[in-house]
Amino acid sequence: MPIRNLTEHGSKPELEFIFENKIWETIESKYGKTKMDLANLATAEVFNMLHDRDEIGVIAVDSSPHTIIPINEKANLDGAYDKIMSIGSQGGGIFVYTGMIAGLKMLIKAKAGTKHIVLFADAADAEEPGRYKELLAKCQKSGITVSVMALGRESDCDAKFLMDVAKRGYGQIYFTVNASELPRLFAQDTFVIARNSFVEENTQVNLTAGMRMLSNDNFGGKFSFGGFNLCFLKPGAEAGAITTDENSAPVVAFHQVGTGRVLCYTGETDGVYTGAFANWAQAGNFLGSLARWTSGSKNTNNVGDSMLFTQTLRNGVHRITLHLDPDRKVEPFKKLPTLLSMTSRHGMPPKSIKLKMRWDDSDTLVCEMPLDSTQTNLTTAHVEGFKPQMLDPVKLMYSPEFEPSKMLDSKYSIPRLSTLTGGKERANLESIWQDMPVTVRTRPIAKWLVLAALIILLLEVLEHRTGVISMVFVNNAIKAKKTKLTEKDSDQATQKAVKRQRKTKKSSSGKEVKPSKAEEKILEPPENNNMSNAFRRAKGKTRK
Repeated sequence: MPIRNLTEHGSKPELEFIFENKIWETIESKYGKTKMDLANLATAEVFNMLHDRDEIGVIAVDSSPHTIIPINEKANLDGAYDKIMSIGSQGGGIFVYTGMIAGLKMLIKAKAGTKHIVLFADAADAEEPGRYKELLAKCQKSGITVSVMALGRESDCDAKFLMDVAKRGYGQIYFTVNASELPRLFAQDTFVIARNSFVEENTQVNLTAGMRMLSNDNFGGKFSFGGFNLCFLKPGAEAGAITTDENSAPVVAFHQVGTGRVLCYTGETDGVYTGAFANWAQAGNFLGSLARWTSGSKNTNNVGDSMLFTQTLRNGVHRITLHLDPDRKVEPFKKLPTLLSMTSRHGMPPKSIKLKMRWDDSDTLVCEMPLDSTQTNLTTAHVEGFKPQMLDPVKLMYSPEFEPSKMLDSKYSIPRLSTLTGGKERANLESIWQDMPVTVRTRPIAKWLVLAALIILLLEVLEHRTGVISMVFVNNAIKAKKTKLTEKDSDQATQKAVKRQRKTKKSSSGKEVKPSKAEEKILEPPENNNMSNAFRRAKGKTRK
């Protein structure tokens, strides 16, 4: 948010008064610290939240009050933080009424506009109620509120008493069984009290020069309303409207957050405290301008359809270009356009720079401005004969030296990666299937080998037990031998018959008779046969 509450700013003193009971020093919490340590840490957390102009006092109470820090402005309390963190138990009971009287006496001397007591007690051991009702009535008349931090549950024996204290003190009550939550609860109560800063008075408001960043209209320069939330600007934020009272508080505050926009209006637009703002003629346009700026709506084109402004960021340079119609017959202006750029840096007041555009070519004019990572430019273009044109704000996302390298862009990185790894850049994925290399594909055969070994083992056992396999092979071998012997005997008988016939023919004619083709066929044994080879040798001897 572009605004801070009163606790952060400290324009109007606020008092946080804390007194705490001290009976838990010997009871360890699950975080390794005593409950007393956590109570001290909670008090120190409130101390850190206050502004230097706020006042604070701390009293530790058992059976009697012990002033740890006397009431004073935070800026004047040297070493207060260490004193708070060193509070220890001194024994005794928990006397609530005694502690509240001590706190009331201390607060009466305070000068703060908001006075508040934080009562820290045990919901199961809050002794000495005393005349607390009368005491809280006096607190109400003195403008003092009382909140209660109760360690325990609502069902504890003293819980109703503490709830009545918070109710009559017009404060808050917080129950917790976990002492580690105390810092958060103390801070929460401080924030609630700090929000009691609504001004219920008719107040005049003046518009500032910063309003020009939101709208080109000045809306008459001022207006009034019936009430507003008192707060103050954060560093780096701009005020579009401020009150004319002694606070000079922002009514319209805005700033850029990264690439986004944040805007706050601290008045009431429709309610009891709207006041004269409800009858203001410019109220609708005023709120509409705030909404348009926050939503990031495009600015109205005030230079007509024949010109166009564009903005670019490159290498830390903000470049503004004015594009002209190439088909124009005359120049739309006689003087070169000018730019009024408002430059803002974090923690520094804004500066205005006036620049003149120059011709880049026959149809464009340009203007360049350096821009760093902490700078925001908001530019308004002035073209002769036209209304001022407000351009969108421009800010670098990061410093130019941290800009990502172009080598990381796919245009550069993919070819480089393929070169380094011996690959190839492929813009067409279909070409992958055409160039796929031939690879050896293996298949596991272990299970088949195991199966074969198992079968062989079973056959071996079968053969060893019965001899069936060997009997089959022996029978086949005997049959094959018988068949071979039968064929051999047949061949020998045939050859003997042929020889006898040949001798008979030779003895009758006295000449050698050649066997006929049929006889040669009968006499010729099969190829690759020992008997055939022997027959040939015998035949050769006969011819000789």
